[in-house]
Amino acid sequence: EILGPTLLILNMNPQHSSTTTSVLALLNSGTNTLHNATAGLIISPAYFSCIWSMGLVAGGAGRAFSMIVSEKSGKNSIIGFSLAVLLTFAAILVAAELLTTPPDWSNEGIC
Repeated sequence: EILGPTLLILNMNPQHSSTTTSVLALLNSGTNTLHNATAGLIISPAYFSCIWSMGLVAGGAGRAFSMIVSEKSGKNSIIGFSLAVLLTFAAILVAAELLTTPPDWSNEGIC
């Protein structure tokens, strides 16, 4: 998820940067889902459908909220700021997970 801030540094319009990042995340998630489905790694269809639906609703709500805030404020910088905050929060969560989870060097189930 470094693409969003990189596009902003390259002077891309924040709305276009956000859209590009969202579409690429959708494609990435879709290919991961397809890979896991073909490998037989997807859990129950009901659980998968529930998580997928929550992600779709949350993504749509977040996008709608950002567009409303951007329209009311008249500034697109709020979208760029929101991206930066979310990416920072995600990096903190990943760092916390890496620091608190012991490494597992087994490679069972890969091949």
